This record gives sequence, C-alpha cells and structure tokens, in this order.
Amino acid sequence: MRLRFLAVVFLAAAPAFAGVPSKGDGTISLLGGLRAIPGGDYAAESGRDHSLWHPGFLAEFGYQLDDELHGGVQIGYGLDSYAGKTPLTIHSILILLALDTVLAQESWFTLYAGGGLGYSLNTARTPTGNVEANSAAGFVALGFRFRIVDHLAAVIEERYTISSASPDVTSTNAVNMGGNLVSAGLMFHFFSPGDKGHPTAPGE
Repeated sequence: MRLRFLAVVFLAAAPAFAGVPSKGDGTISLLGGLRAIPGGDYAAESGRDHSLWHPGFLAEFGYQLDDELHGGVQIGYGLDSYAGKTPLTIHSILILLALDTVLAQESWFTLYAGGGLGYSLNTARTPTGNVEANSAAGFVALGFRFRIVDHLAAVIEERYTISSASPDVTSTNAVNMGGNLVSAGLMFHFFSPGDKGHPTAPGE
C-alpha cells in the first residue's frame, strides 16, 4: 500500500522533474564572469596596450516554451580598455533576443546550446570626449543548469559574441566588441499555479 501511494505521488509530480527549468516556467537569470577580448589589429597599433581579460555581466528574462526550447531577452554589460598615448575605455550594453535548446537533460540538470542576435550599444571614453559607436551583435553559447533547490538553479555558461565597431576615428581598424564570456550565476524559475503543465493535487 505504501509503495502504491509513493508511486502515485511520483507520477503526479513527474512534470516537475522534467529538467531545469521545466515547461511553462518563467525565468530570470543573473550571470557574471570574465570576457576574453582579443585586441586584434587595433591593439597591434603603435602605443596600444591591451589586457585580454575584462569583466562581463548578463541578465536574462525568459520563458520555457516546451520541454526543450527556452527563449528570452538578454541584457548584458561589458567593459574594455586600451592604454597608451590616447587611452580608450569602452562600455558596451548588449540587447539580445536569444533561444536555447536541450542537448542532454535529467531531473536535476540541463545541458543546453543556444544563440541569438541583437544590438551592442558602445560608448568609448577618450581624453577628448565620448564617442558612440553602436553595432550589431550575434552569439553562440554552451551552458549547464543544475538544480539547487525548488525554483533556483545554478548556471555555468561559455559564449562567443561577434561584434565590432569603430569608436576611434584616428584608427583604420575596427575594435572588437565581442569575444568569449565565461560566466556563472543563478536562474530563478517560476510558474503560474493555473498552468496545466505543472502538477496538481489528486482530484483537482
């Protein structure tokens, strides 16, 4: 009798163990990490010193569309700087539409691959003033989400963003606004009590 009761409870709760997040969940993700930004031809110019590693941050507001597809709007922030005779500091704000799909999944984790397109709003600060140099942006990503407690998951992600702009009018070379971002953070996932895709008590 006890085994039968446990089996009924498990089957009733099965949709809740469909992965992280599960179908019908709304999501909020907050990530932070390091960006590896190759300086390329611009950094190779005379007097241009450039550090490879810089900070990057990302927030996403998403929705789990079905068992395998998750989408959302992402807002990112990145910092980059070039030292030398004419120092250049670049603040980038990314606005992206993103989708990701499941590669492997168990009740406690989801391995996913994704990508997206959007816009990079870049402000370059120079000794003579600020320069706006906006550009298109696209990215591909590989990530891992795993359950911590109900409605809370940890996220580890690596992405590569393609974006370039020309904020330095004295240079003939474009500046790399993208690069690799290795980040970690948290995902909050939640759902409406009326969502039929989530478990309900027996008899409801």
